[in-house]
Amino acid sequence: DSGEFLNRVYVNGFGKLPVGKARYGVMLRDDGMVMDDGTTWRLGEDDYLMTTTTTNAGKVMVWLEELLQTRWPELRVHLTSVSDQWAAVSVAGPKARQVIADCLIDAAVISAEHLPFMGDALRQRPELNRENRPQLVGIFPKNRSQNFNAGALLISPGDEEGFGEGWVTAVTHSPALGHWIGLGYISGGQRLWADKPVTATDPLRKNDIAVEIVSPHMFDPTGERMHD
Repeated sequence: DSGEFLNRVYVNGFGKLPVGKARYGVMLRDDGMVMDDGTTWRLGEDDYLMTTTTTNAGKVMVWLEELLQTRWPELRVHLTSVSDQWAAVSVAGPKARQVIADCLIDAAVISAEHLPFMGDALRQRPELNRENRPQLVGIFPKNRSQNFNAGALLISPGDEEGFGEGWVTAVTHSPALGHWIGLGYISGGQRLWADKPVTATDPLRKNDIAVEIVSPHMFDPTGERMHD
């Protein structure tokens, strides 16, 4: 019953995950708040390998044992922690597939046909393809000598009602650019707001700053310096 168990543990389904595939899952507490997330692999018809966030491995193991012993004792599931026996390594980059293939007996299992880039179906959800969805953008102050606050709302000037068009998630000073920069999300992304006036408004701290919406790749966007 391991597939059924995972269907109950995660907000998304795992019972129909094909053998040899992985899927990202989100685990909730009893109050509906996110408890943990990670990827779970289906190694066989009844065998799954679950990964968790590093510091939550023990906590999740205890939680799963509690569910099986006190809430769903009718499920035929056995849990085994392999945290002390197995390790994970992230391999990324343009030659990642070839590097991994050289380590395998059957390299075909990671071919583009069997393991396509960005193939785990969640990215095709309608919400992620909605044109006016919040998208990551870079933020510059119009007046380069000014600063704005993380947590500020991004609004059209004069439109202070509601929740705005987006929000600022991070702000820091850039030694490379010589002024303050930020990251945030705004409906429609840079394509929609590149040439439009935007204000970063912070009613709590009484700070309204005119800003520009730019690419989140603010320095060396093509990677020339990184590969030099």
